[in-house]
Amino acid sequence: MRCNNQSALSTLRNLVSPRPSWPTQLPGLTFLPGLDTEKEELLVQVNTLRYELENFKQERDLMVLHHEKDLRDLQLKADSDFRKAQVRSPLYTLH
Repeated sequence: MRCNNQSALSTLRNLVSPRPSWPTQLPGLTFLPGLDTEKEELLVQVNTLRYELENFKQERDLMVLHHEKDLRDLQLKADSDFRKAQVRSPLYTLH
């Protein structure tokens, strides 16, 4: 019975003070007790924008890495195709 009471109490606490699904604290910004709701809303917006900005930067960096890999792969294929074409060329002679 006690286990059910603890579970119910834990559920009640989560309902009273739910945890947001995204970070409410980022480096440089924290929520301070006693701030009015307008300032809290602004802090939430700033934290959200910082979070989104970090995600965009990470996505951009990942995209750059993918493009660089694609370029390397294409360059290797072009070099390989060029060497194969040289070997097959009737003008190619061995000394």
